[in-house]
Amino acid sequence: MGLATLSDVTLFDDIVTQLAIISPTGFVGTDGTMTANTAWDGTRASNILADGQSLDPGQIGTVVIGFTVTPGSELGPHENTATAGGTTPTGGVVTDDSTDGTDPDGDGDDTDGTVDGDGVPDEASPTLSR
Repeated sequence: MGLATLSDVTLFDDIVTQLAIISPTGFVGTDGTMTANTAWDGTRASNILADGQSLDPGQIGTVVIGFTVTPGSELGPHENTATAGGTTPTGGVVTDDSTDGTDPDGDGDDTDGTVDGDGVPDEASPTLSR
């Protein structure tokens, strides 16, 4: 959600640290409407998306990630947070943390609670991995 096209879109999800209790390995990203980074390794510094992608206002971008967990490890669900970001047309960098579910504006207020008027929702509940 937002009012400007974002370039150099990034998506980081530190699966290795956030889900350490289930010993994740074998990380793989699969293309959706966006191209996955074939070198994604599940760490904080590894972008899930291939370089050079953009999103227009209102456009939805998808990519699927997968990994293996140790059988018999801690039962879930487990919470984790991914962070998406991008560069605005004026060169500013914006980021937003994931919100559980498919509705980024769960309370329907169309606002982030700030005076900047960007209309970006402020929901921030960790994503549940099931």
